[in-house]
Amino acid sequence: ITTNYALGAGLNPLKDGIFMEDKDSLYAIVLATRKGEETSQKSLVIKEILTSDKIKNFIIEKYKGSVIPTF
Repeated sequence: ITTNYALGAGLNPLKDGIFMEDKDSLYAIVLATRKGEETSQKSLVIKEILTSDKIKNFIIEKYKGSVIPTF
């Protein structure tokens, strides 16, 4: 199960997990858009925000290694 479900159930994936994917896993969550909207202003702004240092630091601090930013 993904980390959001484990956390919602009060579990600590690092402590309670049976298996953790490698940080280089091909199954990282991706940001996708409809064909033709890859370079739209809205898509580019969302990409910029979601891959910012502010979001990266939030993920690192909030999830303490249970979620690893791959960008």
